[in-house]
Amino acid sequence: MRGCIVCLICAFALPLIAPGDGFAIPTEPSASWVYDYIDELRLSADSLSFFVTTLPYERCELGRVVSRAALVEGTGEARMGYLLDLVNRELGSEAAWKRDRKNLFVGEFMSGLKARSNANVGMDNLFRLSFYFHERVALWTYLLLTVTDPTAHRMETKPWGDYFRASFDHGGLGYKGGRFSLFLGRDELAWGIQRPKGLLFSGVAPTMDMLKFTYIEEKVLFTSVHSRLRRGEDDPWDETINRYVSAHRLDLKLWPRLTFSLSEVVLYGGEYRGFDPVYLNPISVFYGEQWNSGSEDNVLFAGDFALLFPRAAQIRFEVVIDDFQYDFARPHEMGFGLDFRAKNPLLDLYSLVGCSYFHIRNGTYGHKIEYDRYTHENKIIGYPYGPDGDFLEFWFSFSLPTEALWTVRFSQRRQGEGRVSDPQDAPPEDVKFPSGIVEKTLQAGLDVSWRPSYNWLIKGGLEWYGTSNEDNIEGVDENGVCVALAVAFNFKRDYIRE
Repeated sequence: MRGCIVCLICAFALPLIAPGDGFAIPTEPSASWVYDYIDELRLSADSLSFFVTTLPYERCELGRVVSRAALVEGTGEARMGYLLDLVNRELGSEAAWKRDRKNLFVGEFMSGLKARSNANVGMDNLFRLSFYFHERVALWTYLLLTVTDPTAHRMETKPWGDYFRASFDHGGLGYKGGRFSLFLGRDELAWGIQRPKGLLFSGVAPTMDMLKFTYIEEKVLFTSVHSRLRRGEDDPWDETINRYVSAHRLDLKLWPRLTFSLSEVVLYGGEYRGFDPVYLNPISVFYGEQWNSGSEDNVLFAGDFALLFPRAAQIRFEVVIDDFQYDFARPHEMGFGLDFRAKNPLLDLYSLVGCSYFHIRNGTYGHKIEYDRYTHENKIIGYPYGPDGDFLEFWFSFSLPTEALWTVRFSQRRQGEGRVSDPQDAPPEDVKFPSGIVEKTLQAGLDVSWRPSYNWLIKGGLEWYGTSNEDNIEGVDENGVCVALAVAFNFKRDYIRE
């Protein structure tokens, strides 16, 4: 307990004496359209350098990064200018907050209708309120109200009547001073090379109630997070079991276009168990504590890098190790991912090409103790499809007209019989990958995203899919066509008080 108190005192005291810029809040959710446009801009605009594999990023810093971007002449210049205008309009007032030293209130309302041929028509309404006070303090919240679509929420919800659901998925209180900041509230972590498919923390896992401590400067970002996990309705353990996650991550900018990251996570719990003071220490080594204490806590390691070739291409790679077999007697419980995207030199119009591959070994995320499995509200915290499978995708996109982006994609996903819920008294044997009867899904699709103005966004999609051995049952096949359409309206208002 004494160590916990010391850590908290240091976390509050250091921001008061540290010089320089801090890591501000609120953050921009990893599913936001802002990141889609920034990913495009990074391939065509100069000076767009930040820690791209550690999200969510705070809105103030994103705004400052984009405001420094410089366009270059050539194919796609018109679209890059258009995207810069949109992102600057979204983040401009918050980017200027620290410089202007004024109180700022930001209110935003987003509403959208979405329809799929294999689902009910749904409606999402998002209300975002943010208050910034005198350079150091921010208070913010997101209210999401949906009709017929519970999957839009990043936490378990209860229905109002037959159709309505609401949640406060993101929000809290943040304080920053110098290069340090402290956040207390609910937010997500999306650490990895792809926002929706991160191997350590994915952008679709439930948000966490957390205490987050960060240190940032030009070439270094350090993040420490502590969270008590919520119990899901379908979790099999008793309500007396408390579960926690502690994580820390070091990002290094080795040179302006190359970032490298190392992470360590521990998920631990037990009957009426409280926070472990050693895991609350931001600079402790979780694996050393787990090894020396002889506990059964679940420790994971991860590393990734992102390399950008200016105005040409970028490559990202990540690896996660759940149970490292130091004696190499059994296969490692691990996964890796690779993502590549580049400007397409074969077309005169603005065009991009890309591919990605993810490979997750059987046994990854699992544990012989049920409540130490790498899950939150009965959902995997890491790669959303779980272990014992892989995913391969190729895509290319082009812009026509300037406000629209068309994307053609082809993918294959294989899923073996291994599950994170499987009993694991020992690491899985070295069997074929994927194991058992393999479910295989092929997909081909055409997507379009058209934003005629800042306030309106229209998306459409046409997809063919074919699945063999569905649910790992031999001979059960399914195929079909899916059509999707979504229309969203965005309204934003800023108020600055001297």
